[in-house]
Amino acid sequence: MFSPSPNSKPRPRSFLALLKRNPTISKEDFSNHWVTEHAQVVLPYFLDAGVESYVQIHGPLSMSSPASLDSNPNNPIAAYRKKSKLENGMDALS
Repeated sequence: MFSPSPNSKPRPRSFLALLKRNPTISKEDFSNHWVTEHAQVVLPYFLDAGVESYVQIHGPLSMSSPASLDSNPNNPIAAYRKKSKLENGMDALS
């Protein structure tokens, strides 16, 4: 049976969500909403819950031809990393 040492930290958990854009919404509007509005709504909850990393990747993803994240400037990537509640807070979005 595994017994963690008293000084060990719990292992981080990962959650992944793949979202499909409603075809009636433009790609630009969809990305803009998730990067600006959604991120600002969820960040306070994530900080309170101790989430250490929140990453959004917007772009064509394909098993046959993986997209380079830097290849298209119209595919924004938003990554918010929590250093500490006091250090980042809501400033992570500015």
